[in-house]
Amino acid sequence: MFVKGATDQAADVIAQILSFNLNPGIAESLVTKMSNVQATLAAARPNSVGTACNQLNAFINSVRAQSGKALTVNQGNQLIGAATRMQAVLGCR
Repeated sequence: MFVKGATDQAADVIAQILSFNLNPGIAESLVTKMSNVQATLAAARPNSVGTACNQLNAFINSVRAQSGKALTVNQGNQLIGAATRMQAVLGCR
């Protein structure tokens, strides 16, 4: 079974966010957070993984705050699941 790397998964999450047709401000905020994860991993600095893990936590917190509001609970669960899978691939604690 093929497991995508975190950078590829981030691209999938961005596409998923855009497919939800959310309020533009909410969509932009979530896309920006996930784009920051991509940029951090692409930079490949010594603490990139730790920084990306922190950014994923911030993304999950934002999604939780919007779940049942700007996001449906199902959409929120999908995004949290995707971010959690990314954390597993990165080995976040």
